[in-house]
Amino acid sequence: MVFINCSYCKEPLCVINYKILNSDKMVLRNYQEECPCCHKTLDFFWRENSDQIFDEGKLG
Repeated sequence: MVFINCSYCKEPLCVINYKILNSDKMVLRNYQEECPCCHKTLDFFWRENSDQIFDEGKLG
């Protein structure tokens, strides 16, 4: 699991549905979805090695 904070309302979100993009020796992930809390459209890119990954149940 990957967790991000909404850039509008700062609520923590669990990112499940993301696209993986391969570019020069780097894996990029793209998440584009509506925040369930404030209903703004989010668009995040991040590199494979910059995830915040937690085991299920650890956050909270």
